[in-house]
Amino acid sequence: MSLLAIGSAIIDEIIELERLPRSGEDVSAYNSWSELGGCAANVAVTAVKLGISSAILCRVGTDQRGLEVRRQLAS
Repeated sequence: MSLLAIGSAIIDEIIELERLPRSGEDVSAYNSWSELGGCAANVAVTAVKLGISSAILCRVGTDQRGLEVRRQLAS
Protein backbone atom coordinates (compact mmCIF):
# COMPACT_ATOMS: atom_id res chain seq x y z
CA MET A 1 0.00 0.00 0.00
CA SER A 2 1.21 3.53 -0.70
CA LEU A 3 -0.21 6.99 -0.19
CA LEU A 4 0.03 10.32 -2.02
CA ALA A 5 -0.91 13.27 0.20
CA ILE A 6 -1.90 16.42 -1.73
CA GLY A 7 -2.24 19.71 0.11
CA SER A 8 -0.19 21.94 2.37
CA ALA A 9 3.08 21.62 4.23
CA ILE A 10 3.94 24.53 6.52
CA ILE A 11 5.82 25.42 9.67
CA ASP A 12 3.44 25.91 12.60
CA GLU A 13 4.35 28.43 15.30
CA ILE A 14 3.13 27.29 18.71
CA ILE A 15 3.08 29.59 21.74
CA GLU A 16 2.04 28.77 25.29
CA LEU A 17 0.23 31.38 27.36
CA GLU A 18 -0.92 31.36 30.96
CA ARG A 19 -4.29 32.54 29.66
CA LEU A 20 -5.88 34.07 26.57
CA PRO A 21 -5.67 37.88 26.44
CA ARG A 22 -8.71 40.05 26.89
CA SER A 23 -9.59 42.54 24.16
CA GLY A 24 -6.73 45.05 23.76
CA GLU A 25 -4.52 43.29 26.33
CA ASP A 26 -0.99 41.96 25.77
CA VAL A 27 -0.01 38.63 27.33
CA SER A 28 3.54 37.28 27.29
CA ALA A 29 4.23 33.75 26.08
CA TYR A 30 6.17 31.54 28.48
CA ASN A 31 7.18 29.01 25.81
CA SER A 32 7.23 28.80 22.01
CA TRP A 33 8.44 26.45 19.29
CA SER A 34 8.09 25.63 15.60
CA GLU A 35 7.16 22.31 14.04
CA LEU A 36 6.11 20.81 10.73
CA GLY A 37 2.39 21.12 10.03
CA GLY A 38 -0.16 21.35 7.25
CA CYS A 39 -2.82 18.80 6.34
CA ALA A 40 -0.82 16.90 3.68
CA ALA A 41 2.40 16.89 5.70
CA ASN A 42 0.60 15.60 8.81
CA VAL A 43 -1.05 12.78 6.83
CA ALA A 44 2.16 11.78 5.02
CA VAL A 45 4.29 11.77 8.18
CA THR A 46 1.69 9.77 10.11
CA ALA A 47 1.43 7.24 7.27
CA VAL A 48 5.21 6.70 7.30
CA LYS A 49 5.12 6.17 11.08
CA LEU A 50 2.48 3.48 10.46
CA GLY A 51 4.72 1.76 7.91
CA ILE A 52 2.90 3.02 4.80
CA SER A 53 5.03 4.25 1.92
CA SER A 54 4.01 7.84 1.28
CA ALA A 55 4.77 10.90 -0.82
CA ILE A 56 3.56 14.47 -0.63
CA LEU A 57 2.57 16.84 -3.42
CA CYS A 58 2.58 20.51 -2.44
CA ARG A 59 4.18 23.85 -3.23
CA VAL A 60 6.97 24.93 -0.91
CA GLY A 61 8.71 28.29 -0.94
CA THR A 62 12.43 28.92 -1.17
CA ASP A 63 12.61 31.10 1.94
CA GLN A 64 13.90 29.89 5.33
CA ARG A 65 10.53 28.35 6.25
CA GLY A 66 10.30 26.52 2.94
CA LEU A 67 13.80 25.13 3.40
CA GLU A 68 12.84 23.96 6.90
CA VAL A 69 9.73 22.21 5.52
CA ARG A 70 11.91 20.40 2.97
CA ARG A 71 14.48 19.44 5.61
CA GLN A 72 11.87 18.03 7.98
CA LEU A 73 10.06 16.10 5.24
CA ALA A 74 13.36 14.57 4.12
CA SER A 75 14.19 13.28 7.61
